[in-house]
Amino acid sequence: MAIAFDASSIDTYHTNTVEIVFSHTCSGNNRILFVYAGIYSGSYDITGVTYNGVSLTKIDGQAQDGNNKISLWYLINPDSGTHDVSITTNDTVDLWGGAVSYTGVSQTDPINASSKGATGAATSFALSVTTDLDKCWSIMGVLNTGGAITAGAGTTLRENDTASHLGILDSNSAISPAGSNTLTAEDSNQIWGGVMAAFEPAATFIPQIIIM
Repeated sequence: MAIAFDASSIDTYHTNTVEIVFSHTCSGNNRILFVYAGIYSGSYDITGVTYNGVSLTKIDGQAQDGNNKISLWYLINPDSGTHDVSITTNDTVDLWGGAVSYTGVSQTDPINASSKGATGAATSFALSVTTDLDKCWSIMGVLNTGGAITAGAGTTLRENDTASHLGILDSNSAISPAGSNTLTAEDSNQIWGGVMAAFEPAATFIPQIIIM
């Protein structure tokens, strides 16, 4: 079964809060939901992400200068329909987030590879993963200083709110054959860093024909 883009959503930048809540709609079969959470705080961090009350699992996180932090979370088989995404922290901070869902994704152990990185003052930022299964897709979230993020070669922009300091991008196609894949984000200002992951397609069922 081939992976396909389902929907994306983003929440605007919030100051001095312990939680943000925004809605996202999931549909289709063999679903997965990714949520990127951004935070500006050297002392505190994200404590949890939920969708319709169900907790997501953290893949990885990246900090730049100890203050600007981004983390990537996922949920297999999120409830279909429109529900709330909640991102919480352990103290009052500046907080923002966005979500992307896909169909046709493995429902057992979908994360094939991940990577992360930070930069000091780059206007072009790239991350790479190496997959070991054919037809994975890749997704990347980046934090910036604000402004319009655009997609580089082989990359599709899914969400960017110029006030949210968050951009979400993906490969928009299967990585085939398996191997190295790079996603690139561009910004005329500054990109702080990001987290990338590759995720696997659902297995294709091939019926056996038994000749008697």
